[in-house]
Amino acid sequence: MDSQGSIVRSLADQADLGLLFQQEEGFLLRMFERRLSPALRKRVGPETLLQDTYLKVQQSWPKVLETAQSPKHALYRAAKECLVETWRKHTRQRNDVRVEAHWPDHASEELCSVIAASLTSPSEAVRRKEIVAVIREVVAQLDEIDREVLELRYYEGLKYDAIADLLGVTKNTAMQRHSRALKRIPVKALKGLLDT
Repeated sequence: MDSQGSIVRSLADQADLGLLFQQEEGFLLRMFERRLSPALRKRVGPETLLQDTYLKVQQSWPKVLETAQSPKHALYRAAKECLVETWRKHTRQRNDVRVEAHWPDHASEELCSVIAASLTSPSEAVRRKEIVAVIREVVAQLDEIDREVLELRYYEGLKYDAIADLLGVTKNTAMQRHSRALKRIPVKALKGLLDT
């Protein structure tokens, strides 16, 4: 009877994972689409990374449930690990996807554009290119987690609670990282926008 109880519990846990994955699937696909370079996308699509993420989380799911770790955080971390593993696999010496095509930093470019768009109005579109250039320089110098907070805030439109949950930090830490990252953008570059 005890083994039947553990089987039922295991099935319920897997069902919970399936529900979580179904809820977060769109978010994960958008993340993969943004972070995959066009060259790497020729070899691996976002859907493949999504499947790899599910398998990775499924293996560690019992451990996630035993700890106080947020299931969303575990899922997000597994997705990032799959992305890094895929990048490494496809950029090894003889398998280097960068040899096939230039590796543009399109994810950072897009992030800079989104941040600049959120700070500008349509009438200031002419200045947007200058602002994007300044933001691009700043974003390139940020720590990975600070870039990630900006990405989750501006791409996904997540609130600080959700960002904190995904990154496994407190809400206050997420707010501080967001504020610190934005403070690194030179005020002179944005002065015209802040005055309006």
